[in-house]
Amino acid sequence: SAAIDAGVKKAMPVHWGAFALSYQHTWSEPAEDFVQAASEKQLDYALPALGEIFEVDSSINKKWWIEFL
Repeated sequence: SAAIDAGVKKAMPVHWGAFALSYQHTWSEPAEDFVQAASEKQLDYALPALGEIFEVDSSINKKWWIEFL
């Protein structure tokens, strides 16, 4: 993944979840795919809810989007 290639300490997906813009995948699929890949590669990540204020060193990995499905 790009995060591993770049040697980041923590990854965070952006530009997903605000709108369902694709007919090719479900609204939550980008986040689910990201979490699975990050877990498989043991990559630390943050997934703040839309508009959530957070500190980059915090652990935000709750699947908050599940309650909106």
